[in-house]
Amino acid sequence: MAVCCVPNAGRITPYYVQNMWMKDDQGIIAALLGPSEVETEVRGKQVRIEEQTAYPYDNTIVSR
Repeated sequence: MAVCCVPNAGRITPYYVQNMWMKDDQGIIAALLGPSEVETEVRGKQVRIEEQTAYPYDNTIVSR
């Protein structure tokens, strides 16, 4: 019998967090919602974004 789901369940959160913010040469996008913070460089300038939300329990999102 193959064991697949239980050992792999521990990977869900790290994969989600790893892919919350994505960027290319055009800019940055919040691909997945959740409270988070990202520091990166976009077009040669340092950028820091802090996203505050209680999503999915509240549809309010504040980015600074």
